Amino acid sequence: KRKLEKARKPLTFTVLKPTVAELQTQAPSIGCTDTSPTECVSAWLEKILTDLK
Repeated sequence: KRKLEKARKPLTFTVLKPTVAELQTQAPSIGCTDTSPTECVSAWLEKILTDLK
């Protein structure tokens, strides 16, 4: 019998405030124009994961 794939839990993590500030200052270099901390971190994660492919 083929095993059913288990549902994956969402990935959660904490980003320190100084790191968020640094990512926001460098965000324009990757084309992120949004000033939201969440959007900047998301853009960086997408870039890193894309580069790893």
